[in-house]
Amino acid sequence: MLGAAAGILFGVSDVAIKAISGLIGSAGVSGLFTPWMAFCLVASVAAFYASATSLQDGDAVPVIAITGTSANVAGILGGIIVFGDPLAANPLLLALECLAFLFVIAATWLMPAPLRAASARG
Repeated sequence: MLGAAAGILFGVSDVAIKAISGLIGSAGVSGLFTPWMAFCLVASVAAFYASATSLQDGDAVPVIAITGTSANVAGILGGIIVFGDPLAANPLLLALECLAFLFVIAATWLMPAPLRAASARG
């Protein structure tokens, strides 16, 4: 759970970085001095400590997989919800995008844990 929380915080900091880069593109250097910067710093520091603690408490491979997956999901959802990044307008393409996202989640879910993989070889 701590690895998932770390991943979500990494995703939140990624969304904040996207906001900051957009502000810098439109407002110049003054775009750095916004609430997004504080949000990014707090989320990044919290994510780092949560990730370090989760790696100390749990097995490295599953924790890294969960952290990476939750960071990607948070980044994708943040892009859609916060910035309104468009999904396909064509219903067929939209269905394909959703199906691809479900395949990524299913592949992550079905990835064997290290103990199962070791017992399958033995």
